[in-house]
Amino acid sequence: MSAVGLNKDGQCNVGWWTDIRQVAVGSWHTVGLKKDGTVVATGNNDAGQCDVEDWKNVKQIVAEGDTTVALMEDGTVAATRYNMSGESWESTREWRDIESIAMSLTGGVIIGAKKDGTIEMIGQADDPRMEARDWKDIDKVYGGFSNVAGIKRNGIPEAAGYNSFGECNVIGWTDISSLSVGGYWTIGVKEDGTVVRTRDEERDRHNIDLSNWDHVVYAVQTDNIVIGLQENGTLLIAGEQNDDIDNDAIWLAQDWKDICGWTL
Repeated sequence: MSAVGLNKDGQCNVGWWTDIRQVAVGSWHTVGLKKDGTVVATGNNDAGQCDVEDWKNVKQIVAEGDTTVALMEDGTVAATRYNMSGESWESTREWRDIESIAMSLTGGVIIGAKKDGTIEMIGQADDPRMEARDWKDIDKVYGGFSNVAGIKRNGIPEAAGYNSFGECNVIGWTDISSLSVGGYWTIGVKEDGTVVRTRDEERDRHNIDLSNWDHVVYAVQTDNIVIGLQENGTLLIAGEQNDDIDNDAIWLAQDWKDICGWTL
């Protein structure tokens, strides 16, 4: 395992981790899902976000802010104690038959896609992200800063939430295999390995040109950088390079090889 970036709370201390098949990163903590279904975590634990040592048979992990959520092999969900507002996530324990989970950081939303393609959610009733409760035939769900998205079983995406920068404007996209949902864009990886994104005219000055990317299997993003993982394990990076410490650390990763997974 390798990690770069700020390490104020030890969130980058993952060098001793082994047999990791998925990584999730919160604001100040990092969580790893091991091949045997157990979970490890490092970093800030003020809200109990690293209290994952008792979790077993885990299929997927999600971390946002100071919360960690896990999807179990049996379709149930576990969450650490509190969200950023001090509210309990205990009601996720009532969920059943879940196939995919995600979180949306602002205001605290957890979304789960069920085996039958319907949606379970936790959030404020008047939050526009809660419109996703009416989605059908959803295979996977994704969460961003202030919106959520899903991919239907036919490869067509859905998006709901705050749309200040057009990040929910995914109508017309087809053949999508995965999504990355951020604060300003939604990135879609297509089944042919090419990449599409929503447009934000204000920030298009930032060099986010993905038109030449190919053989991409997965993409993630920050406010001004998009990272794509190619089939051969190399990373593609597009966006703005500046003097910010986190930004510089991301660009150092462009020389990494044989990568099988990536998260921010």
